Amino acid sequence: MSKIIVISAPSGAGKTSIVHFLLKNQKKLTFSISATSRAKRENEIDKKDYYFLTNEEFKNKIKENDLLIYMKGTPYEPKCGFSAKTVQALIECEAQFSYVDVLENNDARSTLPSVSDWPTFPQVFVKGELIGGADIVTQMHETGELKKFIDSAIT
Repeated sequence: MSKIIVISAPSGAGKTSIVHFLLKNQKKLTFSISATSRAKRENEIDKKDYYFLTNEEFKNKIKENDLLIYMKGTPYEPKCGFSAKTVQALIECEAQFSYVDVLENNDARSTLPSVSDWPTFPQVFVKGELIGGADIVTQMHETGELKKFIDSAIT
């Protein structure tokens, strides 16, 4: 099993400076990924699991995961700043989480807002309950509430 390192680099930093930042600081914030032919991550929920789901089936998928984030992109390659910020907060809390890339899964992207009653992405769920999006998760992380909440809910 390999590990991926996720870092925060100065804004506007290109790939070269991010690599230099990583080598210089060796800040390891890790979560597991599996090595398969498609490099599918073990904590990625397969998009085929989301085709033609009813609202109730959607709720069940959410409940099946202790900590789940619906985001734009992946934790390894977020496609929006809000998703990147949210994933970084979860990683800094040392949380193990599953994710769904809503850009690759139109059914999840179009259906989830009506299921969760939350219009934007990312959306973070802990034990089947919506915590919120980037602003709420970031605020909870800054005050130390997020780690306490995740630890108490998942243990």
